[in-house]
Formats: sequence, structure tokens, C-alpha cells
Amino acid sequence: MIIWGQYEREKPEDSGRFTCPRCGPHQTFTLVRTRNYSHIYFIPIGSRVIGERVECDSCRTAFSVAVLGGDTLAVPSAFEAGLDHSTSLSGTYGNVVELLPAAVEEIKARHAKSGFSHDVVVRVDPVRSSARLVTVTFDEAVADGQDWIGQSCGIPIIVDRRVAPELQGSKIAYQDGQFVRT
Repeated sequence: MIIWGQYEREKPEDSGRFTCPRCGPHQTFTLVRTRNYSHIYFIPIGSRVIGERVECDSCRTAFSVAVLGGDTLAVPSAFEAGLDHSTSLSGTYGNVVELLPAAVEEIKARHAKSGFSHDVVVRVDPVRSSARLVTVTFDEAVADGQDWIGQSCGIPIIVDRRVAPELQGSKIAYQDGQFVRT
């Protein structure tokens, strides 16, 4: 007889300082990750992150990890934008692109029309068949090091590290019904 199964566990994995949307600047936070573990004979054989949240240590309010993107600086170079994923939480935050006003308004309109929760973020990806076009989709932010998490004009943005060098420093506009790099 083989005994196997799965279980979930929450664990505080990182901490730092941030601007809490409820309490204001200079608050401390704890990053809490929920993992799903598989086991055989009660010995863990693997896990995967199935959820994460940022908890303000002052007011105990939970937020999406995208809230940490609000205090970030621009990723300084295409070289740094393409570096392998970071194991530190702070190494996943940086602004790769900037949204121009028309793009901001279109994204806000699409978000309002879609009915998505306020926790979703905007994912920006280049269109492979065009030097200027980009796709803008809604996604969930995960601080696993695979994406840069940043913010522009109050909108949380994620960019895959594999395409970040191509997009680094781009300004995203909305023209003629399409999102374009300028």
C-alpha cells in the first residue's frame, strides 16, 4: 500500500518596507506564500507556490504583491533587465516600461469594463511580428523572479524577464486602437 497526498501550508518568506495603501509610507510588511506540497509516506517530494500576499505589519491588511511595485525605480539597462531571475524579493521589482496618458486611459477603461478584481496587474509583451506593437493583458503578479514588477501612473505592470531587454526604457502609447512602443 502506498500512502501519498497533498497538503497546503502558509509561511512568511520575506519582509521589508513599503507604502501601505491603508497606513501610508514607511510601513513594514511580511510576504506570505501558500505552497501546495506533494508527499509519499508523508515525506515531501515537491512543492509549488499557489498563492502569495503582502501583509502590512501595522494594520494587518493583505494586499497583492503588486503593491510593492509602487516604490520602485526604473531598471537601468537592457543588460540588467535580462539578468536571470533574482532570488531576493527586492530583485523582482523594477520599472521596465512607462505608460503614456492615452495608454493609461485605455487600460483603465478595459479594466473597468472587464470586471477584474483590483489585484490584477497589466502584463506588457512585444508582438513578435512587429517592431512597435505590444500586447497589454491582465494577469496576476507573482514575486517568483520570472517577471519584473513595477508601476507606471499608478498602474501595476509586469514584464517577463525574457523580453525585458527588448522593452526596457520603452514608452507605451495607445494609437489607432493599438498599444505601441514609442
